[in-house]
Amino acid sequence: MRFGNLYILFFLIVIPFLRIVYMRGCRHKERTMSLFGMKCVDKGYGNICFLTGIFLLIISMASPLIGKEDVTWGRKKLDVIIIIDASLSMTAKDADNISRLETAKGISDRLIQQIGDARIGLIAFAAKPIVLSPLTTDAFLVKTFIDRVDAGVFWNQGTSLESALDEGSKMLKDSKDRKKALIILTDGGDPDTVSHELLVDIARQGIKIYTIGIGSEKGSQIPLISKDGVFTGYKKDKYGETVIARLNERLLVAIAETTSGRYYREGFSVGSLSIELLSDAEIERTGEKVTVYRNVFQYPLGMAIIFLVLGKLLPFAKVQRVKYHRTAYYLKSGGVYGTYGRK
Repeated sequence: MRFGNLYILFFLIVIPFLRIVYMRGCRHKERTMSLFGMKCVDKGYGNICFLTGIFLLIISMASPLIGKEDVTWGRKKLDVIIIIDASLSMTAKDADNISRLETAKGISDRLIQQIGDARIGLIAFAAKPIVLSPLTTDAFLVKTFIDRVDAGVFWNQGTSLESALDEGSKMLKDSKDRKKALIILTDGGDPDTVSHELLVDIARQGIKIYTIGIGSEKGSQIPLISKDGVFTGYKKDKYGETVIARLNERLLVAIAETTSGRYYREGFSVGSLSIELLSDAEIERTGEKVTVYRNVFQYPLGMAIIFLVLGKLLPFAKVQRVKYHRTAYYLKSGGVYGTYGRK
């Protein structure tokens, strides 16, 4: 038998101390009762039930595990490329006062947690795409690269969805007999377009594109931050007008529909996307056998409750009146107390 919380078993050392405290208390009680012509008879049933209940309760808290069966480990045949827009427009903050880029990174982290056994790659892009991670099963590595995505690292600003999607499809070129998907998180750019021929070619490769719109159609100003982290104003166009970055929802819907994917709006349930990605993906057997353990904490817990209730109902000790011979009674009534004549 294994235990999920092995350290909990150290609390078993408390049980002998509880027994010692009980025995000392019983002896003290016996000396006190003897002064009134009574004695304490230690039956111990209540105490034994109480200590047994404590023992079983500790065992239950330690999460006992029983090996159920040996199974062959497998992973989903799923390859996913996460594409994050890191252009300046993604630094804009909408109603929640969180930048669009931080929102995109948060969604990506949650998605990776839910499809952790898939192979995942990562691309960040502005005017040009940069491959930050090739396809890998190391989810922690991908999440580390996501945390480092920053709009300030791209010297060539702009939003080129087409080049990012093209680069992502190339990364999935060798993924045969596997479900393939591109997940792009962006505000869509303004007024960026994507070649219909490219989307058709991606669809022919069996790749579905899932677009996630970040931002609002109302739009927000784009803050400008210096290298020292100081706010210097808002981005302006060549006419001196403040640039408003809006969500290009129409473009993102068209991209998803052309490749039989789906469009999601910021604030959606990430679980719905992960379910769709994993739903029809086949399982790839790795050949590694693992033992599946079953937690059986409920059995000792149920027995612990029974013994604790019995410990509450049964007496810890029984009090009996001491019987004396007539001679001993007269000695006691005359002020002489002893054990003479006691049966």
